[in-house]
Amino acid sequence: TLIEFYQGFCKGTLWPLFHMLTPLTDENDHTVQFDRSLWHTYCLVNRKFSDVVVALYQEDNMIWIHDYHLMVLPSQLRRRLSGSKIGFFLHIPWPSSEAYRTLPVRDELLRGLLSSTLLGFHLFDYARHFLSACVRLLNLEHEARRGILGVEYSGRHVMIRVSHIGIDPARFTGHLGSDAVQEKKEALGLMPVRDHKQHVLAAIDDLDVFKGISLKLLAFENLLQAYTTYRGRVVLVQVAIPKKARVKSHVQSEIRELVEQINSKYGSPDYTPIIYIERDISFDERIAIYSEADALLLTPIRDGLNLIPYEYIASAGQGKGQLILSEFTGCSRALSSAVRLNPWNYDEVMSAIDRVLQKDPEEIMLKHAADRKYVESHPTAKWAESFLTDLTQASEPVQKLLKLGLGLGVGLRVLEFEGFEALNAENVVRAYDAAEASDTQRVFLLDYDGTL
Repeated sequence: TLIEFYQGFCKGTLWPLFHMLTPLTDENDHTVQFDRSLWHTYCLVNRKFSDVVVALYQEDNMIWIHDYHLMVLPSQLRRRLSGSKIGFFLHIPWPSSEAYRTLPVRDELLRGLLSSTLLGFHLFDYARHFLSACVRLLNLEHEARRGILGVEYSGRHVMIRVSHIGIDPARFTGHLGSDAVQEKKEALGLMPVRDHKQHVLAAIDDLDVFKGISLKLLAFENLLQAYTTYRGRVVLVQVAIPKKARVKSHVQSEIRELVEQINSKYGSPDYTPIIYIERDISFDERIAIYSEADALLLTPIRDGLNLIPYEYIASAGQGKGQLILSEFTGCSRALSSAVRLNPWNYDEVMSAIDRVLQKDPEEIMLKHAADRKYVESHPTAKWAESFLTDLTQASEPVQKLLKLGLGLGVGLRVLEFEGFEALNAENVVRAYDAAEASDTQRVFLLDYDGTL
């Protein structure tokens, strides 16, 4: 069940779709078919979460649900805990309505999320795509009240919030000068790079097609080819962290081949253009790379939650801290010093690297200070506190729900109404006869198509 839920539906269906990748064929060139059994497993796992939450829930508790693994949980909880305040935050992109509408269970997921009291997205673009899906697929109306987006759904007002999560800056700054970090710098081969006064571009990505690592390597190769002065002077430290459910062999092979190709073509005994690390790295190794990097280079083609730039800003050494970010990076607009680019445009990437490496030291210091101030003033705790404050202030009416049970009879369907009793015909006839005997006036009410 866990494999079907996580690797099957979450990573196999939702992850690529929400990053707007909707392949028509699989790896064997067969037409991709929606596997409804995986959807049933997804709903089952959400129901298990629902059972636990309902068992623990007490009056006036708030419920905060995170990410795409539990998108039908709000509706399951709403049916059982009417009036409860339910918050939901999505940490990945929401796709355009054109891409989203290809999902066979599109309405079910929308209704699941709309059972929340407060919905959170990282970027306004993602919230806009979600609202567009609500309008086009469910014919709902959205509005802005005092600057807050909302959707009217089933007699309730669902609030929409846009805010990017932060980091804990003190955790990074407090670890910069530790002996463990210095040891990792030597172990990773960063000390010779510093001794030769080479520029260091750093990148820490998941080994995923959406991170655009191959695009980055191709652009870096073009840089070394076009700008001969950078040969022997610029090193790219690329960390690719494999995620079990997301590693595609062809993506992995392409990256390895590009690294080998560039290092063999432009490398020398004293110079390795790309230091490639394909494994998970420790916190100390992460800090070591950040503190030695002159600039961070990230080129995702689609991105949701990405805190790497925040971590780098908090950890960058003196005179460092520049950002070269794809315009699709989730937090690129929040950091004012970032050079934003289209990762598909190699010339633009090369130009951005050249421009960053030629910047005046004073300009670098001023821009890094501005970004550092932003990162330190928007920690994770403040983001969480702000979200919960909005959830506390939101209103959620208690609704009396009519519960229906649907079963199968012989040649017909059977409906069971919870809290209702079937009409006893004998009692009706007896009451009718008694009224007739006492000359009481009677009223006949005839129903047509559910009017009454």
